[in-house]
Amino acid sequence: MSVRVMTNKPILYTFPGNKYCQILEKYIKERDLDIEIVSIYNIYCSNLKKDNVKEIFKKIGTETLPILKFNNKYYSEFNEIERILIKIDN
Repeated sequence: MSVRVMTNKPILYTFPGNKYCQILEKYIKERDLDIEIVSIYNIYCSNLKKDNVKEIFKKIGTETLPILKFNNKYYSEFNEIERILIKIDN
């Protein structure tokens, strides 16, 4: 039996091919930041989790990606996400 531990680890929700998502993913990987990168496409293709994606979009009030979940808040402005990543990196 496996136990999943819930953490407040930041999560970046992305979509394959999105230019802004790619920039942020590259930044995270180059600096080896402790941020989980989750593809919305993969979640949405799984019928079991479609409601999870819709709930994320409801919370942020937009359906644009990328979306960063950090400290239990959702951010969708690219400049704001970039600012937070820089803060995490320092």
